[in-house]
Amino acid sequence: MINFNIESIPLFFQSEAWQNIISILQPVSLLAILIFLTVIIWALWKSSWIYWYISADFLDFARGGKTAGENAIQKKWKKIKKRIESPSEANWKLAVIESEEIVENVLSKMGYKGEGIKEKLKNVKEAQIPNVSDLISAHDIFINILADPDYKFTRDKAVKIFSSFEEFLKNAEVL
Repeated sequence: MINFNIESIPLFFQSEAWQNIISILQPVSLLAILIFLTVIIWALWKSSWIYWYISADFLDFARGGKTAGENAIQKKWKKIKKRIESPSEANWKLAVIESEEIVENVLSKMGYKGEGIKEKLKNVKEAQIPNVSDLISAHDIFINILADPDYKFTRDKAVKIFSSFEEFLKNAEVL
């Protein structure tokens, strides 16, 4: 039976058994560290973390403001713009529906209350939002598209609605 007491602990660390354990643990721990570092470097290389948290911050600092990178709304807007350029009426309708959703979210973030664009904009003056009347008429067409799947829709009307939404988003400094 092994006799254990507090005084034997320092003696263990001076013993040959501990030296044998250390001689095994040192190369194993060094190998584990190398493997973990390799995995971390590989993961950072494959992800965009380095760009967004190091490069983008540096560019932001160097420019004295926000980076020129696209935000989520700008990326979504590019996709919607491609739908408007499509020859398909279904794509135009979908573009109007998606752009209406973006505009409504931006209005909500700006502090306008209500259900739908029309209600949010009912007390807004032209001085606050220059194309408020265009937005309200675009919302009426949006309602027609949702209510009637067979609603006839021209490309010119789609471009006009899209342009009014785009003008609002540019004035709101989202695009």
